[in-house]
Amino acid sequence: MDRNSSPVELTLQTPQTWPVPLLAFLDEHCDLFLDWSRGPQRFSAASYDRAIYGLRDLLQPYLLVAWHCTRLTDDEVSAIVSHCMQPPNPDGLRRRIDALVRAGIISDEVAAQLKGRNQAEETYRRDRIWWCFYPPKGSGEGGIRSLLETWGGEALYNSHDDDVVVGPLLRSIGRPSVIEADIPIAMLGESASPVFSVVAHYLVAMGHTPRDRLEFEDRIVEALPAKNIRRIVQYPDSAFVALTDCDGWSRPPGSERDQPHISDIAGDICS
Repeated sequence: MDRNSSPVELTLQTPQTWPVPLLAFLDEHCDLFLDWSRGPQRFSAASYDRAIYGLRDLLQPYLLVAWHCTRLTDDEVSAIVSHCMQPPNPDGLRRRIDALVRAGIISDEVAAQLKGRNQAEETYRRDRIWWCFYPPKGSGEGGIRSLLETWGGEALYNSHDDDVVVGPLLRSIGRPSVIEADIPIAMLGESASPVFSVVAHYLVAMGHTPRDRLEFEDRIVEALPAKNIRRIVQYPDSAFVALTDCDGWSRPPGSERDQPHISDIAGDICS
């Protein structure tokens, strides 16, 4: 395959549809991967590493479908589908907060509070867009509800969720959203997660129990072009419900905690 061509989708769940060169490589190294999955290891670590690196190189021309759970305003949705999806960072969070002020959604005082207390600098959050490479319902309510429930994500809800004024306000901004996108494996850099997942899916298809998980999460560290965005689905769209299984949650989107009365919030802020 021409590496300068557009990436081709690789569907992890259906190894029978994978390209012939990929399946040929896996067949060639099947005994090695199976050995390292079940043990004891008859093949050396050096042999295993060469196979893993070789498989990673072979996967570079492909892409995977992935999902990102968040909460977005209409303007933010428009910006993503029109331009790109930017990795989060402190400057980006400040710009998003300023946009809320200009739209009359929050006051200058609340904006200052959000800018002054957040976790946008946290190492595993800054300049990384995290994706799950499986439908997000696989993470369950406990894994994704907070991401969908509060505008600003972990950078803000970890700092303000218990605030009786700001917490409800953040939960009233925007709508729960799932971004579905094509992620080129090359954008995952040197991560081995997609390699291990491919091996695990292959071994399952061959009737074996793999050592590594079938499902994985990973991050990209650069802007994702708009052309890679397949769709953004929002609650209460049926596609959102199907991707999250939120209709079976103990506290589904749209519940009283998720949708506070704006008039009550405004009264608290002004008092």
